[in-house]
Amino acid sequence: QGLVRDTTDITVTVDGVPAALTGQAWQAVFPALPEGPHVFRIEATDAAGNLTRVTRDVMVDLAPPGVTITAPVAGALTREAVTAVIGTVQDRSAVSVTVNGLAAAVTGFGPFLFEVAGVPLVEGDNRLRALATDATGRTGEAEVTLARDSIPPVVELLAPESLARSRSGQLVAAATDNLGVEHVTFTVAGHLLARLTTAPYQAEMRVPEGASPGDTLLVSAEATDRAGNTASVSRAVRVAAEGVVVGQVLSDATGLPLAGATVRVAGTSDEATVTDERGRYSLRAQDDRLVLIAEKDGLTAVEREVTVAAGAGTLPLDARLTPLAAPVTVTPEGGVLSVPGRLEVAVPAGAF
Repeated sequence: QGLVRDTTDITVTVDGVPAALTGQAWQAVFPALPEGPHVFRIEATDAAGNLTRVTRDVMVDLAPPGVTITAPVAGALTREAVTAVIGTVQDRSAVSVTVNGLAAAVTGFGPFLFEVAGVPLVEGDNRLRALATDATGRTGEAEVTLARDSIPPVVELLAPESLARSRSGQLVAAATDNLGVEHVTFTVAGHLLARLTTAPYQAEMRVPEGASPGDTLLVSAEATDRAGNTASVSRAVRVAAEGVVVGQVLSDATGLPLAGATVRVAGTSDEATVTDERGRYSLRAQDDRLVLIAEKDGLTAVEREVTVAAGAGTLPLDARLTPLAAPVTVTPEGGVLSVPGRLEVAVPAGAF
């Protein structure tokens, strides 16, 4: 529609279709136009046959905006408190876009690109809804669901207390997570030992080159969940000596070798041996300093502190076990405690 002025009668056509005239105003109705760009050609002719032509370029926009969210992808998982939402809009006119009510930056034209940098997230599932509005007021939307998990996994680690260079040790980690463990890594003294993606989470460790007896190695297990949350735990593993302790256990009463005596390392339950018929024993040392205990039923026990040289046997002083005296009962009426030929102690009545 438009206006036309002339001193004579005028006819107006639009794309060859006669327009209705009311005074100086004219109007042409087109019930259907194809989607896309269109050029209207308007011609006005007066009574003398003079002709005026005018063109107008228009964009026919009949469809609502087509919205696509390209990031994050549907069903994705994150540990972050906010996320960026990026996408495209297909439309023939200018658009504005909001994501969960936040205005997006829109660039380009057909397709338009939009982005919102910091959409806040809550723990669990989050619906991200992008709403586009074009110049005609039509709207289109798209939605994806993004899960947020900020809870780290739980990890525990079992490691040997000490380890000699000639032996290997087993590292065992137990890792759990509310949404699933992605992987577990083991490190020894800061160096990666293993990266495991499925349980059981186990790795075999050895003493690294350059470590000496008495050194402490920091062994760690780190669990990472599907969202990227991590948790770690560490244990100290002492580098043990590799020496072998050898010796002999004798009877203090006879001076002869004592078979069947137990020789063990104080403070341990698995480092022990029994003397042979010559009273001899051989015991692998797992530390550079240890206390040996030699014992047998009916005899006194003897302790010896030993310094173990790495890679070499150490001969401690022979252990001599003395027979225990037979028990003597002393009543309130008194009695005598004696070692035949050596000592006699009289206990008077009423001493107890």
